[in-house]
Amino acid sequence: MPQGKPIMNLSDVAVEAAAISVSNKTTVGGVATGIVGWLASVNWLGVSGVLIALLGLLINLYFQIRRDRRETAESKERILALRARCGVGE
Repeated sequence: MPQGKPIMNLSDVAVEAAAISVSNKTTVGGVATGIVGWLASVNWLGVSGVLIALLGLLINLYFQIRRDRRETAESKERILALRARCGVGE
């Protein structure tokens, strides 16, 4: 593989992984809060649970899209490196 500039460094990848994990847990917590609020007939608790779940979902989507773009770019670079090493596509 060529020794160029890395697409992302490991600390960025770790931050994304942590953010995805936290947003998944936030979404689950929001859903649980919404269900408890609905069962208890406490309107503000149900609404806040739904809002928390939506916020967690949006954060998760943002970081998943970033991860997908990064992995796509890395895959393209690996393919180019393999083609160059094999002498294909010159």
